[in-house]
Amino acid sequence: SEAAEKFIMLGANITKPMTMPIAEILDGNEAESGAFDDIYARAIDPVSITGIASGWSVLDQAIGGFEPSALYTILASTSVGKSFLVHWMAWNIARTGHRPLIISTEMNRREITERLIYMQAGMDFELIREVGGASAEQLTDIRHAADELRRIPLRICSAGAMDVHAMAAEIRRQK
Repeated sequence: SEAAEKFIMLGANITKPMTMPIAEILDGNEAESGAFDDIYARAIDPVSITGIASGWSVLDQAIGGFEPSALYTILASTSVGKSFLVHWMAWNIARTGHRPLIISTEMNRREITERLIYMQAGMDFELIREVGGASAEQLTDIRHAADELRRIPLRICSAGAMDVHAMAAEIRRQK
């Protein structure tokens, strides 16, 4: 089938083995570090953060931080703030030097970038809209925020109706 063919083609570019002996998973190899040290640290301190902190301590303590090689999906009902949460976490992660990739099927790149500028500036766009526009000081803050965003390694993909296979291919391209 066409879906199976896409899946096989996506797997053709994988450079590291998909299957490993458990000893290598625990101890690591030249391509990746072992899992044992992180497992041991979590056993000593169950709320320690062994992955990349999201900036939201409750989530970080629950999952131990984000693992760099993992794909995380946020699911929730419409209009409960999941896009805002994802953008906020990616922004926080990027400010620590990590390279998050936001793949959005709901918002385009410009809308996400606008949201991130206001986050960086510490402003609420809705309040600016209510008062009829930004002040001169706020406009300066917006320019500074854009300059700061240019320096962080955050990437945005506005995918539209992208299927999971296309998302996986895009993630591999970005990696």
